[in-house]
Formats: sequence, C-alpha cells, structure tokens
Amino acid sequence: MPLSRGAHVRLLMALLGIPVAGFVALLYGLQLPRLLYGKTDAVFLALECAGLLAWAALVLRLRSRLAGSPEPGGFYRDVLDFFALARWHPAAIFGLIVLLVVPFAWFALANRWMFTMFASLGRRALALGDVQSALEGFAVAYQHGLTAGTPLLFVYHLACRRWLTGRFLPWLLLPLLFAGTAVGVVITVTMAHFAR
Repeated sequence: MPLSRGAHVRLLMALLGIPVAGFVALLYGLQLPRLLYGKTDAVFLALECAGLLAWAALVLRLRSRLAGSPEPGGFYRDVLDFFALARWHPAAIFGLIVLLVVPFAWFALANRWMFTMFASLGRRALALGDVQSALEGFAVAYQHGLTAGTPLLFVYHLACRRWLTGRFLPWLLLPLLFAGTAVGVVITVTMAHFAR
C-alpha cells in the first residue's frame, strides 16, 4: 500500500530533524562535562539536552514507522534506514561502535593520571583545572570524531547497501572509513584552531 502524503511529510520531517537535533547536541556538547563541576551554562545545557532528547525521539519514531514496512523503497529507504539506525550492515554497525569507543579509549589512555586523582581525592578532584580541561577535551574529542566520522559512515552505509556486495568486501574496506575519519578529525581540528 503506497504511503499517504502525511506519511511522506512525517518521514521528511524525521529525515531533516534527526541531523539537526544531532548537530545541536554536538554543538553544545561541552555542557554535560561542565555540569559535573558546576560551570555549565543553563541555556546551552538545555539546548544540548533538548537536542539529545529530540534526536532519540525522532530516531525511535522513524524506526517504528519503518519497521515491517516495504515502503518507501530504493535509495530513499537506504537513507531513511541510516537515520533510523535500522537494517545496517554488520560492518557499518562495527564502524559506528569504533567511532564511539575510540574517543573514550583515547581519553582513558591519555589521562590515566586523572583516575589516580579521583582515587585519592574523590569528587574534590573536579575542582582542579587540569581535571576540568581533560573532561572538556573528552567532549571535544567526541565532537570532532562524530563530525568527521558520521558523513563517512553515511557513505559507507550506502555503499554497503548498494555496491559492496559479498560477505567480505565491506569488512575489507572498513579501514578506509577509519582512515578517512582520522583525516577528517585532523581537518576539523585544524579548522577549529584557525577559526579562533
């Protein structure tokens, strides 16, 4: 059964709303770490939380709309599935997991000293400037990693659906996603540095 005009409008709203909500959450992504040590801006924190909640609500709504329905199909369906986090190739899922885990692993390895500070000082360590800077650096690493990696993951998802046929080819090309993300992070960090 073809989709109604209203259903198409709702799909289009989700298609536009999900990246906008995600961008807002990323843009104000420093507010949650700052909340830990009481230096957050209430307006920016509200924008970050609203962005995260809107993103999650739109993803869940889109997933429920697409579940079990063959409509729409074709390329449009591939794009919608990406934003709904649905029907991804296992290699694309693994790529997303790596994009989410690497900043945390980098943070843990680069800031081992901070865990020692928390072990000895407890929550009082949050008053130290170095700890605050490290926590903000963690948020910035996620900002740059997702900013650079998400567009490449989108292209990789489409490639897995359209052109990378076979069981092993998507996995063999997965390192290109990571290499491209690393280059993208360098570019975004450089642009942010010279924009100051």
